[in-house]
Formats: sequence, C-alpha cells, structure tokens
Amino acid sequence: ERHTDENHPYDGSGLMPRTCTDVPCLIVFLVSCAGIVGVAAHAFQTGDPKRLTHGYDYKGRLCGVDDEVRHKPMMYWCGAGTVGEDGVPSALDLNFPTCVRACPGDTSTEVVCLGVEKAKVEASGTAPYKATRMEITQGDVGQMSYPTMPMGGMYCVPRLDHSRLPGGDHLTASLLGPDGPVGSPYARFVRAVGG
Repeated sequence: ERHTDENHPYDGSGLMPRTCTDVPCLIVFLVSCAGIVGVAAHAFQTGDPKRLTHGYDYKGRLCGVDDEVRHKPMMYWCGAGTVGEDGVPSALDLNFPTCVRACPGDTSTEVVCLGVEKAKVEASGTAPYKATRMEITQGDVGQMSYPTMPMGGMYCVPRLDHSRLPGGDHLTASLLGPDGPVGSPYARFVRAVGG
C-alpha cells in the first residue's frame, strides 16, 4: 500500500504487495502443535502425572498417593554404612528411599527400610550337567532415624545442626549435590513447580 503523503521519502513504489511467504513452515508448526496437544492428552488419560511430582519408595509406591502410603507423604533416605555415637549414619542409601508420615527430628524414631540382601548359592550335579541354584532374599528392617527436616513439602533432608536450614554436612551434600536425588535438575524443577 502506498503512502498518501507525497512528501514522505518512502512512498512504497517498487515494492511487491505483502503476502504470507512461509505457508509450508506455518503448516509444519500447526501440525507440531497439534501433535504436542495429542501426546499431552494421551499422557493425562493413560498415565499418572503424580509420578512426576511425588517421590516413590523402594517398593515403587508413590509417597502420599498410593493406598499403602497415602498417610506417608514425605520421602526419607535410610542410613547406610556405620552409625556414629551420635546416632547419625556415615552415609545414606540414595537408591532406596522410604515413605514416612513426617520427617523425624531425632534419633529415636524407628523407620522401615530395605534390608541388606542375602544370597544363597547351591551347586549340584557333575560336569557337564552342573547346575547352580541362587536364592536372593531381601526384606524390610526397622532402623533408627537421624535428625531431618522437611524440604519442598516432599523430602526429608538431614538437619545435623540446630539451625532451620539444611547444613553443609556430607549427608546433606549427598542428597542436595548435583549428583544427588534432590539436587538433580529434574528434582529442582519439580520443587519449583510444586509437588
């Protein structure tokens, strides 16, 4: 469209009329948007979005969601290794957390944790028909707690000093560090969005 002001330096002469030049890109964009909506709808219909925002224990139960642990919304990591005189473990079992009703604040609360696995191997027969039978068992064990505090409404993190913030101790660092389950980018995203 030409300017109506004859004194304007750009009167539009010599320009082609404006049209949409990226119709194929627009079609690809709209198809992609429809695909994203379709995948999201399918995920919400057939999946469980709570699996993204709630922690699960060593039995695969969602803390605070599944029937067996509905009253246990907090995720707690049991101690591993040796226990000091103060009742604090030397390490945490980061692979097998458990669900608890509330974060224990002392060393006198019993928490149900995954026990150490036991293997029993039996060999029988003679060559070339040797057979080996292996039986691995693992069960729940009661373990005394260490002092923790809630974080993000879903995690129990160590509180080894009496401040209101998680300390810089080795247990907290193992959870909140970049390689820890609470310090990973995904866990930080879930805490920011809300559980």
